[in-house]
Amino acid sequence: MALFAGVGAWSASDSWRSHAGCVTVTFPSSTGGALVHECGARAQVLCRHAFRHDDRLSLLTRPQCRQAGLS
Repeated sequence: MALFAGVGAWSASDSWRSHAGCVTVTFPSSTGGALVHECGARAQVLCRHAFRHDDRLSLLTRPQCRQAGLS
């Protein structure tokens, strides 16, 4: 039960969301789900890749890049 409360508190906070030069993307994976979080130059590379490709991760990344101001 404590685990669910902790996850709920974490997901309700803004710390995991894309913002000012940082990109956070959650996507389905073979283990259930995965998280990509990059800031600065690495976030810029991730966003450039996302807008040049049409794979599932790229399509999920684009809105987060826009939210972070990196589109």
